[in-house]
Amino acid sequence: MPPPTKRKNASSGPKNTKKVKKPPPRPVPEPEEEEESSSSDLELIWDPANPRQPHSRGHSEEEEDEDKGEEEEEEEEEEEEVEPGDGGQGDENSTHADEEHKSEPEATPTVQKRKRGPSKKQAPGTTTPAAAEATEETKSITYNMLIFSLVELAKPQRTRREGVARFLDLPHDLEWIDFQSRLAARVADVLFPGHANVPANSFRILFTITRHVPDPLPLASAEDYKHLLKCTGKMKTPTVKIIVNQLVDLVDKENIPPAPAAAEHENRGGGNNTAKGKKKKSHIPTEKDILPGNAAKNDKIKRLRERWVCNVNNCKSEHCFVPADGPHFPLSHDHFDKWAAAMLHSEGDSPSATLENPPNIREFDPVSAHAIASKSPVLQARIKAMAKEKDRVPIVQLVLPDNPRALYPNTVHVPDVQPSGSISSVSGDRHPLASYGEGPKLDISTFCAAFCLSEDILQRFQEHKISGTHAFAHINERDLENMKFAIGELIDLKEAVKIWAISK
Repeated sequence: MPPPTKRKNASSGPKNTKKVKKPPPRPVPEPEEEEESSSSDLELIWDPANPRQPHSRGHSEEEEDEDKGEEEEEEEEEEEEVEPGDGGQGDENSTHADEEHKSEPEATPTVQKRKRGPSKKQAPGTTTPAAAEATEETKSITYNMLIFSLVELAKPQRTRREGVARFLDLPHDLEWIDFQSRLAARVADVLFPGHANVPANSFRILFTITRHVPDPLPLASAEDYKHLLKCTGKMKTPTVKIIVNQLVDLVDKENIPPAPAAAEHENRGGGNNTAKGKKKKSHIPTEKDILPGNAAKNDKIKRLRERWVCNVNNCKSEHCFVPADGPHFPLSHDHFDKWAAAMLHSEGDSPSATLENPPNIREFDPVSAHAIASKSPVLQARIKAMAKEKDRVPIVQLVLPDNPRALYPNTVHVPDVQPSGSISSVSGDRHPLASYGEGPKLDISTFCAAFCLSEDILQRFQEHKISGTHAFAHINERDLENMKFAIGELIDLKEAVKIWAISK
């Protein structure tokens, strides 16, 4: 049996150990700025002394696998050793290396805390308290107004036009009194232009708010306004719809349409074309579309046309006014319009015109040129009234012989001798105004107006307290001279008295 071979001691031979290659230090990557998560207040800091770094939350699975593989390779290289030659010293060296390796403390990742500052990127939809307070202070409410006039409200719903649109931007903290006055001023400019005093009960105000107040609610008191502000306080961009309905018509003239009709016409574009470019259909006006004043006037025009139809073949006009003692007077549309308007107008108990008598206006002057007194129906009424009041005067007839001197043959008339200056006084005692006769009793102003006498003549009569035509029988030439009438005025006065005496 061969002797057993002696095993060489590792320490007897030359040391033949393989050096352990330490991996080069890994480069320290610069920490990248990442958006801070709102769920954590900690931040991981890279430690160069520890090659093993904790994985960040955002690493992928591939990067984690690569890091694990590198760690396993480093552990295998540290454990590998080659033992040819003397192993005593090698054991010592390896033991010493292992002790040195063990003596080094294993580094652990350090975690540092830092205070979270204001985020650079603010989350959308969030505001700071200061900004919220500033927004609340400057917050305003938009009021979109629709104003309906009394004329539009009287129409059926299907034929009613849209209201006049207006808007107001008012602050959220405006008081009720200020809000009411500004809203009423805007409504008055549309419904009652030119009226300084508009009653508060002449219109009614309603309001609606989308998704908060779907049904119209009244806006007539401070409580209603408080409810409106409460509903708009929840909205980012508060918008309120205001509906205004007119209750009272303050327009005095009957046939003038209210102002919203014109403003509404402007809002619609002022033409017959709508927004789509289509023309509006025209319809024949019915009796409901005609105003009451125009309906009565149209009825009068119809009666006048039926009454004054011209039957003369060679006449150029279809309608003519034919007076009793005058020529044909052609009637146009303007004549019928003014004649019918005068028939609706009355002065006292009598109208300004009738179906048989045209009005006393410039358009009908050729008709009444043949008779001065016929120009005014009022003058004719006064003459008739004065004629009724006139008392009956007894008539005394005197019968004289053909030769009255034969009754007194012995009487000789000797004229008195008078100075030359008294001749004018004798002739001045005559009554020239009464020599023409006596006409109807008229007051002096009616007499001057009927016979177209000047204002100066009327003024002189009034200065001397002459009230009517009954004074003509007591006025002589000397009185006329004392009244300081001019020669032309005396001529006009005598001619007027002559016509006045004949007109009886």
